[in-house]
Amino acid sequence: MLKIMVLDRSTPYSTFVEITRIHLASIHHGALPLLGSPFMARMYFEIARAPKAGIWVAWKDDALVGFVAGCADLSGCFRSVLCRGGFSLGVKALPKLFSFSALRRLPTLLAYPFRTNPDSSKRNDFAAVRSELLAIAVKEGMRELGAGRLLVEAFEKALREWDVHIYRVSTNTTETASNRFYSRMGFKPAGTQQHHALKLQLYVKQLDPTETFSDVS
Repeated sequence: MLKIMVLDRSTPYSTFVEITRIHLASIHHGALPLLGSPFMARMYFEIARAPKAGIWVAWKDDALVGFVAGCADLSGCFRSVLCRGGFSLGVKALPKLFSFSALRRLPTLLAYPFRTNPDSSKRNDFAAVRSELLAIAVKEGMRELGAGRLLVEAFEKALREWDVHIYRVSTNTTETASNRFYSRMGFKPAGTQQHHALKLQLYVKQLDPTETFSDVS
């Protein structure tokens, strides 16, 4: 049986290291891996402590099998991450910054959380939505158990508690399984975006404030 939990200040740091391993094994796009697994583990640690943000994990038989990270306000979340952990993140990323690939992608990575859309009246416009599902990954062989759905529901429960009723996510257009998953979960396509060599599919999802889901802890 799966158990969904939200991480907090008492969570052992080893849990964030394991989350990073699952991320690297399951998510095959983005610039974060170029900055190294120590950087990613610290980043997830800081996201778990940021206001109106969090990381939820799925456990089965005392083994961590998946996670989701998300926030109510992307720029606010990353300001908190940089304020609390900026020095440590810089130290952990430093060995990787001698790589040309990492240096080339670093400006885009740093600018992404702070991009805004001048026409924020378009509520279905990806850039106008500031709440985001940042990452979700489930170990291979565990996906048919419904961990992904339960993790998304846990994040959506938190969004409602934060009075947020729309959020966004993006994935590689070539990742058939993730695109199919988001479609099944009720996300609506919001265009595509070129990101270095990748073409990303953008999605938004409007939440029904009266809808309830499975009980998660």
